[in-house]
Amino acid sequence: MNKFANRLLVLMAFFALCSCSEKQAKLEFNENGEFKILQFTDTHLIPSNETTPLVWENIRNAITAEKPDLIMLTGDQVYAKPALENYRILLDTLDKFGVPYGIVFGNHDKEFDQTNAALLKDAMTRPLCVAGDTPGLHGEGNYFLEVKSHSADTTASVVWCFDTGS
Repeated sequence: MNKFANRLLVLMAFFALCSCSEKQAKLEFNENGEFKILQFTDTHLIPSNETTPLVWENIRNAITAEKPDLIMLTGDQVYAKPALENYRILLDTLDKFGVPYGIVFGNHDKEFDQTNAALLKDAMTRPLCVAGDTPGLHGEGNYFLEVKSHSADTTASVVWCFDTGS
C-alpha cells in the first residue's frame, strides 16, 4: 500500500476514535433517500457595508427555497470587527430556521479580532451547530458528520470537514 493510502487509513481511524459522537442534531436521509446540503462560502459579511442586507436576503431566500437538511458554512463568512459579535449575528439568523449547520473556516475568518478556535468554541455551544474539532490534528474544525439512513440507525454517508490551514 502506498504512503498516501496508509496515511488516509490512519487519519480515518484517528477520526473514528477521537470524534465526538454526541452531536446535538441528528443528520438523516429522508424517506425518499435524499439529504440536501446548502453551502454558504465567502459571504464576507460587513455590518456597515451597503451590500450586506442583500447578502442576508439571499441567505434567507436560499434556506427557505431549498429546505436543506444541513447548512455548511465554508469560510470567510464575516469580514469585519468585532468578529465574534458578527459571527453570532450570522448564527442567530441560521438558528431561526431550525436547520443543523457545520462550519469550516477560510483564510479570512481569523484575520480580525478572534481566532478560529474562539469562533468555533462559541459556535459549538449552540444546539444546531454540528461542527466539531478533533484533538491532535493541525487547525481548528477538523471533524466528520455521519448521516444516518432513514430506515435504520446505520451510517449511510459521511461529510468530512477539514481546516486546510490556509
